[in-house]
Amino acid sequence: MTKTRYIVFLFDVDNILLDNDRVEQDMRSHLGSFLSPGAWDRFFGIFEELRSELGYADYLGAHSNSHWFNEENPFAN
Repeated sequence: MTKTRYIVFLFDVDNILLDNDRVEQDMRSHLGSFLSPGAWDRFFGIFEELRSELGYADYLGAHSNSHWFNEENPFAN
């Protein structure tokens, strides 16, 4: 049996196809539903630092830089 392989294309849509402000609002709300206030503050502090440094919203980068010291987040590896 052959495996099905999928190709995924990621596009930088720069607020053209996505409302980036709405995506950020939804992300903040969703993460706020299961992170403690301290963990939420740490995550979005790192997120804002990366956004200033890189010039774009890097949610995965913020997670990569925050999950290792976030003992309050039961989903961290």
